[in-house]
Amino acid sequence: MISQNCEGIILSRRRYSETSWTLTAFTRENGRLDLLAKGARRPGSPMRGHLDLLNRESLLVYERPNAGLDLLAESYILDEFTALRRSPLAFAGAGLLAEAARHGFAVRDPHPGAYGVLAGGLERLAAAGGRTDVARATAGAMEALLRSMGYAAPEGPFAAGRIARLAGALGRASGRPLAGLAVWQSLWRETARDGAGPVPGSAPEESAPASG
Repeated sequence: MISQNCEGIILSRRRYSETSWTLTAFTRENGRLDLLAKGARRPGSPMRGHLDLLNRESLLVYERPNAGLDLLAESYILDEFTALRRSPLAFAGAGLLAEAARHGFAVRDPHPGAYGVLAGGLERLAAAGGRTDVARATAGAMEALLRSMGYAAPEGPFAAGRIARLAGALGRASGRPLAGLAVWQSLWRETARDGAGPVPGSAPEESAPASG
């Protein structure tokens, strides 16, 4: 098996067995990868606790062309974007970006520019100071991702309504509507009722930003 070191962002995670995860990561060097993290759920595994959604990681991957899933051998956390997990609205925006990358790019089709867009979008969301900042950061990164996929982005201001137009355009182009859009819109309405500041509380469940 050919081994590769790459940098990637965890887009989705599912339980494969009592001891293992399956993951989708968007990597700078290889584009989207579907991975099997064998034994990563065991209490003594060095990867246990390393593979949370939206983490930016250094990954050691063994390519298995005929197996459907490449093998993840090692992982090291580069950035956990901790502030995202303190704001459900920002976390949902990040989930939309992750879902867009998961649906919009093929396996092993490198797009280093798009990887930079996704990583930069997560950084801006982690630093966003309120609901308007979150909307602008999400819409700006969604537009850049659409353009990197070769799709024209709908016109409109950088606001909450633009996120729906961008997500709808990607859903139509990819044939897979972004399920996380409803989550983001619901949280946007909640923050409108509660005030314009950051939203307190913990992040949504891991399946919410990357369902489907």
